[in-house]
Amino acid sequence: MAPSEISPVKFFRGLGLAKQLTFILVIGTTISLLAYIIIWGIKPEYHPLYTNLSAEDAGVILNRLKEEKIPYEVSGTGTILVPRDKVSETRMSLASKGLPQGAGVGFEIFDTAKFGVTRFEQNVNYQRALQGELARSINSLSEVSASRVHVVMASESVFTEKETPATASVVIKLHPGKRLGDARINGIIHLVSSAVNGLRPEDVTVVNNDGKLLSGASKESSLMRTGSDQLDYQQRVERYLQNRVRSMLDEVLGADNSIVRLSCDLDFERHERTEETYQPENKVTRSEQISNVISRGDDVEAGGVPGVLSNMTDVQSYGTAAPGENPTFRKNEQTSNYEIGKVVRHIVEPYARVKRLSVAVIVDGTYKPVEAVRGNRTVQTDKMEYVQRSPDEMAKIKRIVQRAVNYDEDRGDWVEVENIRFERTPQKEGLIEEDWGRGVDTGNFIKYGFIIIILLLFYIFLFRPILKWITTISARESEILRQLPMTVGEVEREYAGGKTESYLEQARTKIRNEPDASIRTLRDWMKENR
Repeated sequence: MAPSEISPVKFFRGLGLAKQLTFILVIGTTISLLAYIIIWGIKPEYHPLYTNLSAEDAGVILNRLKEEKIPYEVSGTGTILVPRDKVSETRMSLASKGLPQGAGVGFEIFDTAKFGVTRFEQNVNYQRALQGELARSINSLSEVSASRVHVVMASESVFTEKETPATASVVIKLHPGKRLGDARINGIIHLVSSAVNGLRPEDVTVVNNDGKLLSGASKESSLMRTGSDQLDYQQRVERYLQNRVRSMLDEVLGADNSIVRLSCDLDFERHERTEETYQPENKVTRSEQISNVISRGDDVEAGGVPGVLSNMTDVQSYGTAAPGENPTFRKNEQTSNYEIGKVVRHIVEPYARVKRLSVAVIVDGTYKPVEAVRGNRTVQTDKMEYVQRSPDEMAKIKRIVQRAVNYDEDRGDWVEVENIRFERTPQKEGLIEEDWGRGVDTGNFIKYGFIIIILLLFYIFLFRPILKWITTISARESEILRQLPMTVGEVEREYAGGKTESYLEQARTKIRNEPDASIRTLRDWMKENR
């Protein structure tokens, strides 16, 4: 009997003890490794749901995840991980329940009403809730990791001199690599001061987690802040004018066919003047007084009254009378006061006037297909030839740019337009690769590829050599196998003359060779069954 005809059971029994143990160990290791790889492969990929959570928020969120039966993992840094495909859904579900709440307690402290609460406790709870809500609002900023707010409420008194204003302190912890600009700091200060009654912005102190004063920096460097504001304003003006020119050229020349750079020199001096102009021809009577006096008597002497009145044209005096007539004295007075019209102008010239503009524009030329002669006709090839723009076209583009930026030659503005060929690199392959990487999840491909590589290495360098060593039968083992008793199958094959044809194959051969006898046999079997 050849060793190749040995049954597996007899083969295993004929192995030595060392090979039997090795065979069992290899089979067990293979099964364990396959089970581990399968479990690791089907295990979902976990992504952070929330990071840097407080202990209170983490506990509440974990209870919610348990109730909704969502698998999760917790890291040692206060990070909760959930399966990647459930991150967005879980965040929206928790947000609908007001989670995470953030540090401190908010106005939900008043959701549970308690009987017998004193006014002092109510004021303390209100202060705690206000501090918690302000901290949550500050934490919503992208640069802020955590914050705490301390508010000292104003003390009221019947005496004004004994009242103390409200004050507040804010401690901010920033994300690594982040910083708060002056605009964000001022926004936090006004946010806190507007939420607390009687709190002025100058009474709010903001510090970071390193103890550095943030709110005082703007007071100490007001000149620097003014210079920074002026630079920001200048950049906004330049960006606005630059976008006007570029958008117009994109419509005319096509997208990415022009480059626009603009420099704007602004005058930040503030000019004010007051003018007062009088208008003599525009006079209005403000007041007028008229007085008439007439007296009669025999003792009136001739002559007028000496002094100022006698010199006034409006005063007429009659001190003499004809013989036989009663002497008469008359006095007429008229005083008129006039208001002269005037115009008072207080002129404040515009802030940040444009002193000079400098505009540089580079435009690309045009491209036309190269023609080639093929046979008797001219055809266009795929190659493109660069064509320089004409001087008239460049002059038109320059005039358009001047109108777009409100060009003023007396002001010293300068506009330069040049036609330079652009160096263009093909982007098609990069775009396809970028779109493919964005639309396909490469993480699963990497995971499954790693599994296949591990299995191949395990089979080539471990499983196959050990299996070859186990299946290699030495002369002594072959002799031992021959001396072992034969099984029933081996005895049947030996008596069959080495033929190992199965009963099914024998039946098929019988039907092919004797079809009539096979049909009669089948009919007899069917009659017996009936």
